[in-house]
Amino acid sequence: MSTQNYAPQNGRPPRPPKFTPQIGVTYQISITALPGRLVASEFGPSEVVFDLGNGRPWYVPQIVADTIYGLRIQADQMFEITQMGKAKATIQVNLIGAGSVAETTPPAIAQTTTSAAQSATSRNGNGTTPPPPPAPEQTRKLSGAASCMMAAMCSAVDAIIETQAYATRRGIGLTFSEESVRAIGLSIYIDACRNGGAR
Repeated sequence: MSTQNYAPQNGRPPRPPKFTPQIGVTYQISITALPGRLVASEFGPSEVVFDLGNGRPWYVPQIVADTIYGLRIQADQMFEITQMGKAKATIQVNLIGAGSVAETTPPAIAQTTTSAAQSATSRNGNGTTPPPPPAPEQTRKLSGAASCMMAAMCSAVDAIIETQAYATRRGIGLTFSEESVRAIGLSIYIDACRNGGAR
């Protein structure tokens, strides 16, 4: 990724604009240093900011940062991202030149599922580990709609887990049903479809 220089204004260099990916567009980016920096967000939970190779900051939810860490992406390594819907968490992350498994199963979806299972295990009082989710068929490529639906449902699960954890820290006993997961996931999916995310 080419480096851009931002001319100083009033004797001080201006802050480069934030990187905001457009829905449905695939970008090849690199991060200059890992891990990213945890920063407070005025609109909700804390975010992680990464400095990209062109000098622009990229603010993402923790779930997206966890996906990048889970894929063992290194500093200055090029990889691909695609914004699937309006919600910041609906981002697919793909390694460039990955094998057939990475191509048929977007890593962001696989990592999101793993993160949800690990979070649920940490709250399981009897110490048992729930079975891992079944591996998807590697001989069949998922359609854009199926991939988007999987991302939406996984995002809903992670959002609920983090919301329950936050409520517990604030002294509120908050629980969600399976119907809540379904409703939230469908809302994310419908929003992605309206914005061209499911193709």
